[in-house]
Amino acid sequence: MLQTGTAKPSSTAQSSQIFPMCLSIQSQTCTVDSGRQAAVTIGKMRTYLEYGQVPAEQVGPLVRCLIGILHIRFSLLWPPCIEALAAALDHSSHHSWPLVLQQLTTAQNSFLSGAASGGGGGGSGSRFPEAQGSGEVPQLSAELSKAMHGGEVEQSGGCTDAAMRLGNMLKVRHP
Repeated sequence: MLQTGTAKPSSTAQSSQIFPMCLSIQSQTCTVDSGRQAAVTIGKMRTYLEYGQVPAEQVGPLVRCLIGILHIRFSLLWPPCIEALAAALDHSSHHSWPLVLQQLTTAQNSFLSGAASGGGGGGSGSRFPEAQGSGEVPQLSAELSKAMHGGEVEQSGGCTDAAMRLGNMLKVRHP
């Protein structure tokens, strides 16, 4: 027998749109126009979270997606993303807090280790010449230079550095 009711079908229909929305944001080239569209899309995600229209099993993956958006080096996306994460913390805290705290710890560790892109401790120490005991800025190794120009993260605009991610994660609680 078919149930009639407006809350359940609309909730399912809206929650099923969340992951294609995430994919569209993360798979497009960042321009001002696409950034505006993405900001509106992230605002819709926030609204879905605020009104409880995201099923509990989808809150975790959505929070991970929003954290991933904070890695995109395009500041137009950050304020709506921070607001959406804050909504997730307010309305689905038991699903959101562990993920946000994990990312906050990761961003803090990356920042304190001096990792430029937050790759996490895999580098040769601090990226700051003063911390290395040298007054000169080191040149890029051949391998890093090749990776930078070979179609990896840096060619697409790069990843938000650890300091910016840490700042954005700290803003999540008080947007």
